[in-house]
This record gives sequence, structure tokens and C-alpha cells, in this order.
Amino acid sequence: GQYITKNGNVICEGQWLNDVRHGFGRMIVFSEEEKKNCEKEKTLFFEGWFLNDAPNGYGFQRLSSTNSNSRNGHTFSGYFEDGEYQGFGITQYFSGGSHEGMYENGQKVTN
Repeated sequence: GQYITKNGNVICEGQWLNDVRHGFGRMIVFSEEEKKNCEKEKTLFFEGWFLNDAPNGYGFQRLSSTNSNSRNGHTFSGYFEDGEYQGFGITQYFSGGSHEGMYENGQKVTN
């Protein structure tokens, strides 16, 4: 199924159980500024597994922010628990750096 918020800032599609995301799906969240300017750049994109409406299991996430001078953000491929990075993952920063290792509660625990 698909769900779009009234203001159009959040689009969710995929599998649902009892009206919450549960199973494989994707979520796209747009900022107000991007909607206003009709830009197609996504502020947050997630594709992977959901459990009880939160990313759980393997997934891919892209977070970005734009301003008039630069674009910042990163991608993360790895494991999630209750929406947080958990276990092994790879982060690649738009600035060129990267990190491969273990995460706990959304934080890096290895270099």
C-alpha cells in the first residue's frame, strides 16, 4: 500500500500490518523548502525492512540537506533496530569520507 501525508511531505509505500509499516518498504521525506521550490531532491530516503512502523533489519538510508552554497549528508547501508543504526554498516559522506564498522544505538562504536 501507499500513504502520503496531507501536506505531501512524507510518502510511504510497501507492506503494512494493522495500519503501520511492517515488512519491506520505502519512505521519502521532503523538507518544506524543497516542496516550495518543487525540487526533486529528497531530504530523507529509506528503503528496507520495517517492524512496527520503524526501520528494523537491513536497509539503505540517504540523508541530505541543501542550501544555496552546498549539499551535505550521507548514505548508510546496514542494519537498523527501532530506526537507529545497529550492528554492521557502511556510511559514505557526500564530502568524500566514509566509515565501515559497527554501530550501537545509532552511534559508531568502531573506527
